[in-house]
Amino acid sequence: MSGPKGTTCPQCGARADDLAARFCAGCGARLAGERADAAPSPPKTATGAPTPLSMSWLHFLGLGGVGVGLLAFAYFSLSEEPNGWGVLAAVFGVFFVIASPLVRAGACPACGTTVRVAMFERCSGCREFLRVEAKTLRIAEPGFIAKGPAFEVKLGILSTPPAVEWPWPGSCAVCAGPATRTLPLQVRMGTGQRGAFIETTTWTIPVPHCAAHDTGIAWRTDSTDGRGCQIITFRSVDHARAFERANRGRLA
Repeated sequence: MSGPKGTTCPQCGARADDLAARFCAGCGARLAGERADAAPSPPKTATGAPTPLSMSWLHFLGLGGVGVGLLAFAYFSLSEEPNGWGVLAAVFGVFFVIASPLVRAGACPACGTTVRVAMFERCSGCREFLRVEAKTLRIAEPGFIAKGPAFEVKLGILSTPPAVEWPWPGSCAVCAGPATRTLPLQVRMGTGQRGAFIETTTWTIPVPHCAAHDTGIAWRTDSTDGRGCQIITFRSVDHARAFERANRGRLA
């Protein structure tokens, strides 16, 4: 007799009977999408346990090389006479040199995909939220709150910010406790184009917070993909997962 059909959450072990479910109803983690009665999958190295991190040589050589190049330019530029370009190159050169060893690489604890991370990242394979702790890469556990907005959810092109669904109305955007105040979140989005210029409009969104927390959400436009997608970043990983579930049809 075959076992019951369904999906098991790889993070908390909860069972979802809905075969079409993509997210765990318990912890919000993305489900693997495999049926419990399907043929066994090839063994995976990922167990969900924290994985060790090592220096990302790609970033170390790339950022370090850029930094050394900028410092060399600054040296020759400033040796002739003081100038703004030389000072600017020196500042950015020092920044790149310092930042070059901070990016590390490790295997995603959920699926084994190689992830390059500084402090917080999303796995490109399973889209799990990850964080760094004690030189290890681990899944951001339910209830985890970062010191600043860290967990990104990318949405497609929106007409207005109110087009999204907020899953915690009346609750603090950080801890989900009762909100005692609202803090303004400025959102600037392109609303059209006139010739070579893009018309933008700024909205103010009141974000609920309790007295103990602030800056629970950040919002920016991703201009790197040429589409103007919106990226909303959360301090609370639970809020990020709940927001993603509530806006599945709007995800980029």
